[in-house]
Amino acid sequence: VALLAQRFTRAFRRLLAGTRSAEAGELAVEVPVTSRDEIGQLTAAFNRMMAELRSKERIKETFGQFLDPRLVTKVLGAQAQHSQPAERRVVTIFFSDIKGFSSLSEQLTADVMVRLLNGYFTAVTKIIRAQNGIVDKFIGDAVMAFWAPPFSPGDQHATDACLAALAQQAALEDFRRELSNLTGLRRNLPDFRVR
Repeated sequence: VALLAQRFTRAFRRLLAGTRSAEAGELAVEVPVTSRDEIGQLTAAFNRMMAELRSKERIKETFGQFLDPRLVTKVLGAQAQHSQPAERRVVTIFFSDIKGFSSLSEQLTADVMVRLLNGYFTAVTKIIRAQNGIVDKFIGDAVMAFWAPPFSPGDQHATDACLAALAQQAALEDFRRELSNLTGLRRNLPDFRVR
């Protein structure tokens, strides 16, 4: 009996240590399955749960490079809830592009254009996200974003989009002041306008 109690105690302690590690965010935890009884089954279930968590984390990391992290989290959450049916919603869509982008790109080198676009897209994206918007895509020099529940609560989506557009206009003033640093030009700076 003492030997059996020791075996159960060791198995429970390993499982408890694994649970504590998982709680601390350590997803690489795998507890050895040492029996086929209920404790072994519980340990195997714990290991399957950890494998599923690692899989979801890899999905979030991969898609998080290309999609708004809130969308990835929402999709993974909906998947766990057996996907909700599609529904109609009123949303707010935003498009903007750089005025005269073709002629602007002909005047500047590729390296300067990349720096210019990266700086612009970074500034715009921060503002859209800060106002509960989701950047859907970049199409050349254009930005497409949307506002919709649950990211923009209730009927607030149109207001959030308008506030983002106004904030972008203010940020563009600051951005234009930095054009010299971004382009390396001291004179004949491009007329950077966004529509």
